[in-house]
Amino acid sequence: MGYILDRPLAFRWEELPLEVLSDWVARRGVHGRWLTLAQFVMKDGYIVDRHSHPNEQITLVLRGALRLDFETGESHVLHDGEFIVVPPGLVHWGVVLADTVDFDAFAPPRMDWLESSGETYYTTGNREGRTLDSPSDLVSGDATLRVYAWEHLPVEELGSGIERRSVRGQNESFSRYVFAPGALYEREAGAERAIWVTEGAIRYSIGAEAQATAQAGQCLFIPPHVPLRLEALEATVCLEVVAHPMACASC
Repeated sequence: MGYILDRPLAFRWEELPLEVLSDWVARRGVHGRWLTLAQFVMKDGYIVDRHSHPNEQITLVLRGALRLDFETGESHVLHDGEFIVVPPGLVHWGVVLADTVDFDAFAPPRMDWLESSGETYYTTGNREGRTLDSPSDLVSGDATLRVYAWEHLPVEELGSGIERRSVRGQNESFSRYVFAPGALYEREAGAERAIWVTEGAIRYSIGAEAQATAQAGQCLFIPPHVPLRLEALEATVCLEVVAHPMACASC
């Protein structure tokens, strides 16, 4: 993860280099000017040390289970398909409760990952003698954070054959789109964004580039002010992360 994108990119996660941080955790991902996208592969029992960062963080568990604890006194467990938005500067730590793969989006981008690979809260891994608090009370005190599941969010009808469910944070928005076959989606956002096809297939064009097809598992990374056109070739589901303008780290 040692470069910054300033051009459109289509990729699959498995095509990106895997950076092994310790025996417990590895990651892969891409950096933009406004966003960092990452996929973490973590072993059961892995502990993430207490830390904070100025980047807002969205964490979506793709498979497995992850417990996150916060300085607010809250503790939340995420399972398959659930996600949480962690505000900038909030101290947090966690433990992996089963072998887990998750997706993380950060805004602004994680410039510290570019400057150094020595984030001790990732690289130290598990320590002998480290004990965990009882998870019997998963939320203590007044909850300020929320675990989301797409099916529990309200649906917006965006036009013929397009539905969206969204969560907006301070620095980024996270959305799930459901496209009926043949649905068209055209947009030129003033911010950097990424689209991940999780089910189905789309035909797309980015800016002046020729049309191409993205199948399930493919991601599109799109710079700001670049037109995007999507056409669903079948029933299709996409996830989208959009950075808010304040998230640009190098503008």
